[in-house]
Amino acid sequence: LWQQRPGLSCRQAGQSIFLTDSHGNHIFRLDGTGAVVWQLLSAPLSPDEALSLLAETCPDVPKTRIRHELKQLFQALFEARLIEKAHKSP
Repeated sequence: LWQQRPGLSCRQAGQSIFLTDSHGNHIFRLDGTGAVVWQLLSAPLSPDEALSLLAETCPDVPKTRIRHELKQLFQALFEARLIEKAHKSP
């Protein structure tokens, strides 16, 4: 499971979400599906859960395409240090 990393600043402008680190040194922009997934990541979320939700919302888009795009999105969010593994409750 993945979740938003704490300490990020989040601003919405139109259909886009802009994220910055606590120092404001880096800006990351999410649009469309990326913005939707970011909002879902406010609670722990697995890529498979995201796939199921998006497949229901976009039934005309092949699941293989959604899976591929989600893999790229989660990787980009992780590499940008915007998400982290969800911490398990004791």
